[in-house]
Amino acid sequence: MKRTLLCALLPALLIGCGPDSMVKRDGEILDVPYEISILAESGGRQAGSLAGKAVSVMEKRFKLLQPDRGEIGRLNEDRTLTDLNPEVARVLLFADSMRQLTNGMYDYRFGALRNLWEITEEEPKPPSPAELEAALAKCRDLRLTVEGSRASLSGEGPIDLGDVAAGWAVDGAAETLIKGGVGCAIIRFGNVTRLWGVRDDTIRWRMDFAPPPGDSTWYVLTPPDGAFCSYGKGINGFQYLGTYYPRLLDPRDGMPSDSAITVASYAPDAASAGALAPALFVMGKRIAFQWLNANDKYGIFIVHRIGAQRQRVAETSFSLLDCLTDSTATEE
Repeated sequence: MKRTLLCALLPALLIGCGPDSMVKRDGEILDVPYEISILAESGGRQAGSLAGKAVSVMEKRFKLLQPDRGEIGRLNEDRTLTDLNPEVARVLLFADSMRQLTNGMYDYRFGALRNLWEITEEEPKPPSPAELEAALAKCRDLRLTVEGSRASLSGEGPIDLGDVAAGWAVDGAAETLIKGGVGCAIIRFGNVTRLWGVRDDTIRWRMDFAPPPGDSTWYVLTPPDGAFCSYGKGINGFQYLGTYYPRLLDPRDGMPSDSAITVASYAPDAASAGALAPALFVMGKRIAFQWLNANDKYGIFIVHRIGAQRQRVAETSFSLLDCLTDSTATEE
Protein backbone atom coordinates (compact mmCIF):
# COMPACT_ATOMS: atom_id res chain seq x y z
CA MET A 1 0.00 0.00 0.00
CA LYS A 2 1.71 3.15 -1.22
CA ARG A 3 1.24 6.46 0.53
CA THR A 4 0.75 9.51 -1.62
CA LEU A 5 2.85 11.55 0.81
CA LEU A 6 5.30 10.93 3.60
CA CYS A 7 5.55 14.27 5.38
CA ALA A 8 6.05 13.55 9.07
CA LEU A 9 6.83 16.10 11.73
CA LEU A 10 10.23 15.12 13.05
CA PRO A 11 11.32 15.72 16.65
CA ALA A 12 12.18 19.36 17.18
CA LEU A 13 15.85 20.11 17.67
CA LEU A 14 17.68 22.85 19.51
CA ILE A 15 20.50 23.71 17.15
CA GLY A 16 23.92 23.90 18.74
CA CYS A 17 23.04 22.42 22.13
CA GLY A 18 24.90 19.29 23.13
CA PRO A 19 23.39 16.48 25.20
CA ASP A 20 25.01 17.78 28.41
CA SER A 21 22.87 20.92 28.23
CA MET A 22 19.57 19.11 27.79
CA VAL A 23 17.24 17.46 30.28
CA LYS A 24 14.75 15.14 28.57
CA ARG A 25 11.71 13.11 29.54
CA ASP A 26 9.69 10.94 27.18
CA GLY A 27 7.02 8.28 27.36
CA GLU A 28 3.33 7.75 26.65
CA ILE A 29 0.06 8.84 28.23
CA LEU A 30 -2.90 6.69 27.15
CA ASP A 31 -0.79 5.49 24.21
CA VAL A 32 -0.05 9.07 23.09
CA PRO A 33 3.72 9.75 22.97
CA TYR A 34 5.21 12.79 24.68
CA GLU A 35 8.66 14.34 24.90
CA ILE A 36 9.90 17.21 27.07
CA SER A 37 13.32 18.80 26.42
CA ILE A 38 14.66 21.53 28.70
CA LEU A 39 17.75 23.61 28.08
CA ALA A 40 19.51 23.44 31.44
CA GLU A 41 23.13 24.50 31.31
CA SER A 42 23.15 24.45 35.10
CA GLY A 43 20.84 23.14 37.79
CA GLY A 44 20.14 19.91 35.94
CA ARG A 45 18.65 18.23 38.99
CA GLN A 46 16.13 21.00 39.43
CA ALA A 47 15.21 20.85 35.75
CA GLY A 48 14.77 17.10 36.00
CA SER A 49 12.45 17.45 38.99
CA LEU A 50 10.41 20.11 37.17
CA ALA A 51 10.16 17.87 34.11
CA GLY A 52 8.71 15.09 36.27
CA LYS A 53 6.14 17.48 37.74
CA ALA A 54 5.25 18.70 34.25
CA VAL A 55 4.59 15.15 33.09
CA SER A 56 2.31 14.56 36.09
CA VAL A 57 0.31 17.70 35.33
CA MET A 58 0.06 16.77 31.66
CA GLU A 59 -1.18 13.27 32.47
CA LYS A 60 -3.78 14.47 34.97
CA ARG A 61 -5.15 17.10 32.61
CA PHE A 62 -5.26 14.82 29.58
CA LYS A 63 -7.13 12.07 31.42
CA LEU A 64 -9.72 14.53 32.73
CA LEU A 65 -10.74 15.45 29.18
CA GLN A 66 -11.06 12.04 27.54
CA PRO A 67 -14.50 11.24 26.10
CA ASP A 68 -14.57 7.84 27.79
CA ARG A 69 -13.06 8.71 31.19
CA GLY A 70 -12.44 11.59 33.57
CA GLU A 71 -14.79 14.56 33.79
CA ILE A 72 -15.76 14.49 30.11
CA GLY A 73 -16.42 10.76 30.30
CA ARG A 74 -18.72 11.34 33.29
CA LEU A 75 -20.55 14.09 31.43
CA ASN A 76 -20.99 11.92 28.33
CA GLU A 77 -22.35 9.09 30.49
CA ASP A 78 -24.57 10.98 32.95
CA ARG A 79 -25.50 13.91 30.63
CA THR A 80 -25.60 16.28 33.63
CA LEU A 81 -22.94 17.06 36.23
CA THR A 82 -23.45 19.41 39.18
CA ASP A 83 -19.91 19.10 40.57
CA LEU A 84 -17.85 19.80 37.46
CA ASN A 85 -14.17 20.53 38.01
CA PRO A 86 -13.80 24.33 37.62
CA GLU A 87 -10.80 23.96 35.30
CA VAL A 88 -12.71 21.54 33.08
CA ALA A 89 -15.66 23.96 33.01
CA ARG A 90 -13.32 26.66 31.68
CA VAL A 91 -11.98 24.29 29.02
CA LEU A 92 -15.51 23.46 27.88
CA LEU A 93 -16.37 27.14 27.59
CA PHE A 94 -13.12 27.69 25.70
CA ALA A 95 -13.90 24.82 23.31
CA ASP A 96 -17.31 26.30 22.57
CA SER A 97 -15.77 29.72 21.97
CA MET A 98 -13.36 28.15 19.44
CA ARG A 99 -16.28 26.38 17.75
CA GLN A 100 -17.96 29.74 17.27
CA LEU A 101 -14.75 31.55 16.29
CA THR A 102 -13.99 28.99 13.55
CA ASN A 103 -17.60 28.96 12.30
CA GLY A 104 -17.95 25.33 13.32
CA MET A 105 -14.86 24.09 11.50
CA TYR A 106 -13.65 22.94 14.92
CA ASP A 107 -16.56 21.21 16.64
CA TYR A 108 -16.30 19.13 19.79
CA ARG A 109 -19.88 17.85 19.30
CA PHE A 110 -18.82 15.36 16.61
CA GLY A 111 -17.87 12.47 18.88
CA ALA A 112 -20.61 10.25 17.42
CA LEU A 113 -19.27 10.82 13.92
CA ARG A 114 -15.70 9.98 14.96
CA ASN A 115 -16.98 6.81 16.64
CA LEU A 116 -18.98 5.85 13.54
CA TRP A 117 -15.88 6.11 11.36
CA GLU A 118 -13.74 4.45 14.06
CA ILE A 119 -11.33 7.20 13.09
CA THR A 120 -8.72 6.38 15.73
CA GLU A 121 -8.46 2.73 14.68
CA GLU A 122 -5.74 1.51 12.34
CA GLU A 123 -8.29 1.04 9.54
CA PRO A 124 -11.25 3.45 9.91
CA LYS A 125 -14.66 2.15 8.85
CA PRO A 126 -16.46 4.15 6.12
CA PRO A 127 -20.15 4.47 7.06
CA SER A 128 -23.07 4.07 4.71
CA PRO A 129 -24.75 7.28 3.45
CA ALA A 130 -27.71 6.68 5.75
CA GLU A 131 -25.48 6.12 8.77
CA LEU A 132 -23.49 9.24 7.93
CA GLU A 133 -26.56 11.43 7.62
CA ALA A 134 -28.00 10.14 10.89
CA ALA A 135 -24.73 10.75 12.73
CA LEU A 136 -24.38 14.27 11.32
CA ALA A 137 -27.90 15.15 12.43
CA LYS A 138 -27.21 13.76 15.91
CA CYS A 139 -24.00 15.78 16.23
CA ARG A 140 -25.57 19.03 15.05
CA ASP A 141 -28.46 18.66 17.50
CA LEU A 142 -26.15 18.11 20.48
CA ARG A 143 -26.12 21.04 22.91
CA LEU A 144 -23.72 21.77 25.75
CA THR A 145 -24.62 24.09 28.62
CA VAL A 146 -22.09 25.15 31.26
CA GLU A 147 -23.11 27.30 34.24
CA GLY A 148 -20.61 27.45 37.06
CA SER A 149 -19.98 23.90 38.26
CA ARG A 150 -23.02 22.55 36.40
CA ALA A 151 -22.77 21.15 32.87
CA SER A 152 -25.38 19.33 30.83
CA LEU A 153 -25.76 17.77 27.41
CA SER A 154 -29.05 17.72 25.53
CA GLY A 155 -29.40 15.42 22.56
CA GLU A 156 -27.57 12.20 21.81
CA GLY A 157 -23.94 11.22 21.49
CA PRO A 158 -20.68 12.16 23.18
CA ILE A 159 -18.58 15.29 23.02
CA ASP A 160 -14.92 14.86 22.08
CA LEU A 161 -12.51 17.77 22.52
CA GLY A 162 -9.91 16.28 20.18
CA ASP A 163 -6.52 17.97 20.32
CA VAL A 164 -7.82 20.68 22.62
CA ALA A 165 -7.39 18.03 25.32
CA ALA A 166 -3.76 17.44 24.38
CA GLY A 167 -3.19 21.18 24.06
CA TRP A 168 -4.61 21.94 27.50
CA ALA A 169 -2.43 19.20 28.94
CA VAL A 170 0.65 20.69 27.25
CA ASP A 171 -0.24 24.18 28.51
CA GLY A 172 -0.38 22.84 32.05
CA ALA A 173 3.04 21.24 31.68
CA ALA A 174 4.45 24.47 30.19
CA GLU A 175 3.04 26.56 33.04
CA THR A 176 4.71 24.21 35.55
CA LEU A 177 8.10 24.63 33.88
CA ILE A 178 7.81 28.38 33.37
CA LYS A 179 6.76 28.99 36.99
CA GLY A 180 9.75 26.87 38.02
CA GLY A 181 12.09 29.20 36.16
CA VAL A 182 12.62 27.23 32.93
CA GLY A 183 13.34 29.78 30.22
CA CYS A 184 13.91 27.48 27.26
CA ALA A 185 12.04 24.23 26.58
CA ILE A 186 9.91 22.28 24.15
CA ILE A 187 6.99 19.95 24.89
CA ARG A 188 5.63 17.57 22.28
CA PHE A 189 2.48 15.53 22.93
CA GLY A 190 0.84 13.73 20.07
CA ASN A 191 0.05 16.29 17.36
CA VAL A 192 0.73 19.25 19.67
CA THR A 193 4.00 21.10 20.30
CA ARG A 194 4.71 24.09 22.55
CA LEU A 195 8.10 25.79 22.64
CA TRP A 196 9.72 28.86 24.12
CA GLY A 197 13.09 30.46 24.75
CA VAL A 198 16.37 31.16 22.95
CA ARG A 199 20.01 31.21 24.01
CA ASP A 200 22.24 34.20 23.20
CA ASP A 201 19.64 35.39 20.66
CA THR A 202 21.16 33.01 18.12
CA ILE A 203 19.83 29.54 18.90
CA ARG A 204 16.16 28.79 18.33
CA TRP A 205 14.04 25.70 18.37
CA ARG A 206 13.38 24.36 14.88
CA MET A 207 10.69 22.13 13.47
CA ASP A 208 11.63 20.00 10.45
CA PHE A 209 9.06 18.68 7.99
CA ALA A 210 10.41 15.80 5.89
CA PRO A 211 10.06 15.92 2.09
CA PRO A 212 7.48 13.77 0.30
CA PRO A 213 8.69 10.84 -1.84
CA GLY A 214 10.59 11.95 -4.93
CA ASP A 215 11.38 15.37 -3.48
CA SER A 216 14.56 16.52 -1.74
CA THR A 217 13.16 19.72 -0.22
CA TRP A 218 12.90 19.97 3.55
CA TYR A 219 10.54 22.47 5.13
CA VAL A 220 12.08 24.05 8.21
CA LEU A 221 10.35 26.34 10.70
CA THR A 222 12.21 28.35 13.32
CA PRO A 223 9.12 29.76 15.00
CA PRO A 224 8.57 32.30 17.75
CA ASP A 225 7.48 31.24 21.22
CA GLY A 226 4.09 29.57 21.01
CA ALA A 227 2.36 26.35 20.08
CA PHE A 228 1.68 24.23 17.00
CA CYS A 229 -0.67 21.40 16.14
CA SER A 230 -0.10 19.51 12.90
CA TYR A 231 -2.17 17.28 10.64
CA GLY A 232 -1.04 15.66 7.44
CA LYS A 233 -1.78 12.78 5.13
CA GLY A 234 1.55 11.20 5.96
CA ILE A 235 1.30 11.85 9.70
CA ASN A 236 -0.55 8.72 10.83
CA GLY A 237 -2.98 9.03 7.93
CA PHE A 238 -5.31 6.40 6.50
CA GLN A 239 -6.39 5.28 3.06
CA TYR A 240 -9.93 5.69 1.74
CA LEU A 241 -10.91 4.97 -1.87
CA GLY A 242 -7.29 4.99 -2.97
CA THR A 243 -6.38 8.32 -1.36
CA TYR A 244 -4.61 9.03 1.93
CA TYR A 245 -6.27 11.35 4.44
CA PRO A 246 -5.40 12.69 7.89
CA ARG A 247 -7.45 11.38 10.79
CA LEU A 248 -9.94 14.21 10.85
CA LEU A 249 -13.42 14.68 9.42
CA ASP A 250 -15.02 17.70 7.79
CA PRO A 251 -17.95 18.74 10.02
CA ARG A 252 -19.83 20.02 6.97
CA ASP A 253 -20.28 16.63 5.33
CA GLY A 254 -18.74 14.15 7.76
CA MET A 255 -16.15 12.98 5.23
CA PRO A 256 -12.32 12.94 5.33
CA SER A 257 -10.79 16.21 4.15
CA ASP A 258 -8.56 16.49 1.08
CA SER A 259 -8.11 20.26 1.14
CA ALA A 260 -4.36 20.22 1.93
CA ILE A 261 -1.36 17.94 2.30
CA THR A 262 -0.05 19.18 5.63
CA VAL A 263 -1.27 21.88 8.00
CA ALA A 264 0.37 23.12 11.20
CA SER A 265 -1.58 25.72 13.15
CA TYR A 266 0.21 28.32 15.26
CA ALA A 267 -1.21 29.96 18.40
CA PRO A 268 0.11 31.55 21.60
CA ASP A 269 -1.16 28.55 23.58
CA ALA A 270 -1.42 24.85 22.81
CA ALA A 271 -5.15 24.48 23.48
CA SER A 272 -5.91 27.07 20.80
CA ALA A 273 -3.50 25.39 18.38
CA GLY A 274 -5.27 22.08 19.05
CA ALA A 275 -8.61 23.55 18.01
CA LEU A 276 -7.23 25.44 15.02
CA ALA A 277 -5.34 22.66 13.23
CA PRO A 278 -8.40 20.63 12.17
CA ALA A 279 -10.35 23.81 11.49
CA LEU A 280 -7.72 25.33 9.20
CA PHE A 281 -7.15 22.00 7.46
CA VAL A 282 -10.78 21.54 6.45
CA MET A 283 -11.06 25.22 5.48
CA GLY A 284 -8.39 24.81 2.83
CA LYS A 285 -5.75 27.39 1.90
CA ARG A 286 -7.97 30.18 0.53
CA ILE A 287 -10.55 30.25 3.32
CA ALA A 288 -7.93 29.62 6.00
CA PHE A 289 -5.89 32.65 4.94
CA GLN A 290 -9.02 34.80 4.80
CA TRP A 291 -9.90 33.69 8.31
CA LEU A 292 -6.37 34.40 9.56
CA ASN A 293 -6.50 37.93 8.13
CA ALA A 294 -9.25 38.63 10.65
CA ASN A 295 -7.58 36.63 13.45
CA ASP A 296 -3.95 37.60 13.06
CA LYS A 297 -2.69 36.41 16.45
CA TYR A 298 -2.86 32.91 14.96
CA GLY A 299 -0.89 31.47 12.06
CA ILE A 300 -0.49 28.58 9.66
CA PHE A 301 2.14 26.53 7.87
CA ILE A 302 0.54 24.72 4.95
CA VAL A 303 1.68 22.42 2.16
CA HIS A 304 -0.84 22.29 -0.68
CA ARG A 305 -1.14 21.88 -4.45
CA ILE A 306 -1.49 24.64 -7.03
CA GLY A 307 -1.94 24.95 -10.77
CA ALA A 308 -2.74 22.54 -13.54
CA GLN A 309 0.56 20.75 -12.95
CA ARG A 310 -0.44 20.08 -9.33
CA GLN A 311 2.75 21.51 -7.91
CA ARG A 312 3.36 21.24 -4.20
CA VAL A 313 4.11 24.50 -2.45
CA ALA A 314 4.68 25.42 1.20
CA GLU A 315 3.39 28.72 2.58
CA THR A 316 2.91 30.47 5.88
CA SER A 317 0.68 33.23 7.11
CA PHE A 318 2.15 36.65 7.88
CA SER A 319 2.89 35.85 11.53
CA LEU A 320 5.33 33.12 10.44
CA LEU A 321 6.59 34.80 7.28
CA ASP A 322 10.27 34.95 8.28
CA CYS A 323 10.25 31.53 9.98
CA LEU A 324 10.07 29.24 6.93
CA THR A 325 13.20 28.25 5.01
CA ASP A 326 14.29 25.72 2.42
CA SER A 327 10.86 25.52 0.78
CA THR A 328 10.22 25.41 -2.96
CA ALA A 329 7.40 24.26 -5.20
CA THR A 330 7.78 20.64 -6.25
CA GLU A 331 5.94 18.68 -8.90
CA GLU A 332 3.56 15.89 -7.89
